[in-house]
Amino acid sequence: MDNFNELNWLLSPELVENEFFHNIYEEKPLFIQRDNPNYYHEKLKELHLQNLLELAASLSILIKLVKAGEVAPARFPLEMDELLTYLQDGYTIVLYSMEKYNPDIQNLSKTLSAKFRCPVKANMYITPPKSQGLTPHYDDHDVMILQLSGKKQWEIFSREVEKPVIFQLKGGLKPKDKPRLLEISAGDLFYLPRGYVHKASTTTDEFSVHLTLGINVNTWYAFFDEMLKQITLDEVILRDAIHAITLELNNHQKIKQLTDLVCEKLNNPDLQQKVFEDYIKSELVS
Repeated sequence: MDNFNELNWLLSPELVENEFFHNIYEEKPLFIQRDNPNYYHEKLKELHLQNLLELAASLSILIKLVKAGEVAPARFPLEMDELLTYLQDGYTIVLYSMEKYNPDIQNLSKTLSAKFRCPVKANMYITPPKSQGLTPHYDDHDVMILQLSGKKQWEIFSREVEKPVIFQLKGGLKPKDKPRLLEISAGDLFYLPRGYVHKASTTTDEFSVHLTLGINVNTWYAFFDEMLKQITLDEVILRDAIHAITLELNNHQKIKQLTDLVCEKLNNPDLQQKVFEDYIKSELVS
């Protein structure tokens, strides 16, 4: 993949990366429909259903079986006949961190990580006919869905939270608004920013296989969290305990003292630059 632009390849023929970053990224969904079921297989090899089932049967970690939000109490690795039984019972196979197992996905993940300046992780979803893996939910990361085979119907609801971070995630969602319905076929792409509630299911008699590229965006919240960690390493006073005696006193003066200290440190350009560079570098290699 060294001789072409991977992001432009994913976005073709609708738009190129500059248009994506200026008009789509973080803000709104994008659906690219292609009449080419083999589009992804031209660049991403060994991702047909049988190859993936053989991989799934060999894994003891980074694998999950889920049906309508319920995780199967399976003990991995599974024999192939056990795996097929779960599929017959309507369970979706989730293979995490596919970049660890497939060199083409590894290269795609690596180049997209450099493009987005954040980690891009790849998970594979194998869903049997007329089944649903996950219940309505939203993510704290953007996703690009690459439909490799079969079809999947997606229901897209309004944003539950705008640009959520991890502590804003919650389960048990019961969206009330009317969803946007999309049928995603082999060769299509769907981009969904974080925060949009969604669910997906197979409605036909064929298996669906799709690759999800999770764009784990770096946020300014996380940057300032790293800044505070660095300041705490340097300032012992921030590591003092808030104990019973302290709680009985008027703490306004103490809080003001610490606030002034933290603000002074946060405004240090050298510290800002160091933490920013270290943060971005560490996230890219995580």
